[in-house]
Amino acid sequence: MLFENLPRSRGIFLDKRGMLNRAGELLALVGLEAVDPRTPVERLGIAQRQLVEIARALSNTSRVLILDEPTATLTPRESDRLFQLIHQLRDGGTSIIFISHHLEEIFEHCERVTVLRDGRKVATLDVADLTPPGLVQLMVGRHLDHDRISRPVNRQQIPALSVRDFKTTRFPSAPGINFDVHPGEIVGIAGLVGSGRTEVLRAIFGADRRHAGRIERKGAVIDISTPADAIANGICLVTENRKEEGLILPMSIAENTTIASIGDCSRSGFLSRRTEADIAQKMAKTLDIRMRDVKQEAKSLSGGNQQKVVLAKWLLAAPGLLMLDEPTRGIDVGAKAEIYSLLRKLADDGVAVLFVSSDVPEILGLADRILVMSRGVLAGELNGDTASEEEILTLAYSEYLKGSQSNG
Repeated sequence: MLFENLPRSRGIFLDKRGMLNRAGELLALVGLEAVDPRTPVERLGIAQRQLVEIARALSNTSRVLILDEPTATLTPRESDRLFQLIHQLRDGGTSIIFISHHLEEIFEHCERVTVLRDGRKVATLDVADLTPPGLVQLMVGRHLDHDRISRPVNRQQIPALSVRDFKTTRFPSAPGINFDVHPGEIVGIAGLVGSGRTEVLRAIFGADRRHAGRIERKGAVIDISTPADAIANGICLVTENRKEEGLILPMSIAENTTIASIGDCSRSGFLSRRTEADIAQKMAKTLDIRMRDVKQEAKSLSGGNQQKVVLAKWLLAAPGLLMLDEPTRGIDVGAKAEIYSLLRKLADDGVAVLFVSSDVPEILGLADRILVMSRGVLAGELNGDTASEEEILTLAYSEYLKGSQSNG
């Protein structure tokens, strides 16, 4: 709730009881009846945090409500509850601006659709006058020019990673996923937000439990239940949220850089701060991390330099497979180019690279092979040298398009 709208007693003092009661009512609206309003938000899951944000937006009698990808982290049941609420608000006179990449949400819940491309409006049309393929065509509009550096990859080698009949807990009923990543290969995973890309990487790393399937490393089946298991098998993950999961922000650059390889800084069980600083300084120079010194807190760095610290941490672990989730989100163009160059060099040195990105030009410009996911399904595989934006988006929407065609 906005500060000026908080319940008050005697018109001056905050009414704590009234605040809790009102918060409880708002949480119930979005299906969080079981959550105590006094619970710190940091203890909630991502989906619950999203619902809390929506509840906060509903706390005011707004005549216009803007929702930006509100269902990205929600389960189908939570999404259904949200849409019921949206329809109630609409029927009560509230105008809803709903931003989504999910075609089924547009066709089921919206009256009109506006398509934006490259920051410009392409068209505004009644949903009733559109078909899913027609909407995809408006969204794409043209072939995307992209810089492509062709790289030779030897796929006759034993794969650095193989996943077989792999299922995540988010899409337990989807067909099992199968793919390989070879040494020296850069494989990109494309798809819409919520398609299951991130869940695959996290389950391979052991950060989330997998529902089914097996993981092979260099041809041998391995058991990964925790991130420690993955690291022991030469698998590292640069997570999507570097500030919450990739770094310990109040700690120094040196501490963050060496935290996954602390044994290299220790002798007889005692940590050597000098060795720690020397190793961090060397990595900072290698990755061109802009800083005052390695004692500087990680939270004081720019987004690009923070991402380089995360990369430095995992490079010290000498991974055979480096996985990255949205590796350049929130960083400037210069830092992006440096990270692209680093990933290509790692691949040239024999490291297998598997990355997720919502940035189609990034996928097209960096990946040797592109896997496209749609609703938890591995919808297709494309050659990075010849793939187009149209092909990627068509595959990304394929599971919905199948459903709409069968219904029609």
